[in-house]
Amino acid sequence: MSIFGLYFSLKEHIQSGIRPYLTIGVLFVIARTSFWLLHGHVTLFPDSEGYVELAERIANLDLTGYDARRTLGYPSLIAIAFKNLQMVVVIQQLLGLASIFFLFDMLRSREVPVLTCIGTSIISCSLFHVLFYETVILTESFSLFLLTMTFWYIDKKNVLTQHANATPHIILSLMLALLYLTRPFFIYITLTVAFYILANKRLFALKGRASTSLTIALPTILAFLLWGTFNKKNTGYFGSTSFLGYNLSQTTVGFIDKASDEHRVIRDLYVKKRDSIKLYGKEHQYPMSIWFAYDELLAATNYEHAELGHQLKQLSISLIKDHPVDYLKQVAISWKDFWKYSIHWDPNGFNNDLVKKAAIGAVLYVERPLLLMINLVFLTLCALWSIRIFRKEESLYGLTSLVAVAILLGSLLQAMVVYGGNSRFRFPYLLLIIYFTVSNLHLIKISRGKTHPST
Repeated sequence: MSIFGLYFSLKEHIQSGIRPYLTIGVLFVIARTSFWLLHGHVTLFPDSEGYVELAERIANLDLTGYDARRTLGYPSLIAIAFKNLQMVVVIQQLLGLASIFFLFDMLRSREVPVLTCIGTSIISCSLFHVLFYETVILTESFSLFLLTMTFWYIDKKNVLTQHANATPHIILSLMLALLYLTRPFFIYITLTVAFYILANKRLFALKGRASTSLTIALPTILAFLLWGTFNKKNTGYFGSTSFLGYNLSQTTVGFIDKASDEHRVIRDLYVKKRDSIKLYGKEHQYPMSIWFAYDELLAATNYEHAELGHQLKQLSISLIKDHPVDYLKQVAISWKDFWKYSIHWDPNGFNNDLVKKAAIGAVLYVERPLLLMINLVFLTLCALWSIRIFRKEESLYGLTSLVAVAILLGSLLQAMVVYGGNSRFRFPYLLLIIYFTVSNLHLIKISRGKTHPST
């Protein structure tokens, strides 16, 4: 059999029945098994401690005096795994496989060729970016699964267009509530989906749209109110977490010295630590200056964690109001950083120096350029999409448009509330970015084929 005959025979077999899923699944398992043999341990970062601590409290059914550092979603996953972190990693890997299947199915629903879908899925699940987050005790991998599943479900059940059956709306509402409880920032996803349905006059009467929107948003709103009230009881301050003030203070790091004397203790210690970091040329630590000043601030103010966070929130809001130009400059920097490439990993965890060097080389010279190119193509396609929307050549209320709005809005909102590690916030959107990019490139290819038919 010739090479071409073998290729078409393989193509025919892969395209039949369940074999695409089997192909993806087998290669997914091979990639994870190889990675585990070469980097066989769970990775913990400073942020991991808060999730493990809350998981311990959940397992013991005791949240008395909890200081609102985290929400319940991801720690509940750890508790369900009996606080066995290796089991958490296995669960995250299984959820990663499900996420890749969701990506494949969404691409196929846009009639992207099977081999393209398989190739896209295999490359996506083999990225070091994905492999490492699956072995880290952080919310990123679980958030990627929940976010991808949510949009897959919207697509699968035609939630944006159907009205008669309330069950899909209820299921979607629970998914969105879990997404919020895992990553409070994603409350905007719930509001965006609810608004999409409410604003789409082509669906059905206003009363029906309002009812559907409320059904979708209600569990998330209730979760927000209940958890916020619980936190107020424990800390004295209403909110999803006590970290908002710290995050906002990172956005004001560049002009914190302009704070009023009302906050001079916090201001002076913050400026001292920030300038010290700049003096010693540790620019990568600059956005995190507040955390290097954290212990000194607690000691100097006699505040607890939540109270210091509240004071930083008040200080930051005041600064933003008084210095909007400085704030907008910082937002622009944070938004740009969102699209950069960074990987949250532990290369020293490889048990072989040669493998370690190969992995670093693959990240720097293959994966980094690939993902940066995908980001650039995605933003270019978004610009073309916005032109088509403006010309009314495409509906604003389809799934692809909702994906674009959710990603772009998320990139802007995260830039508004935090500075530092912004590219890490992009990870949960990874498969949606790939979906939007590949499906739109496929549409462009089809439209060019129609415009320039072969002779």
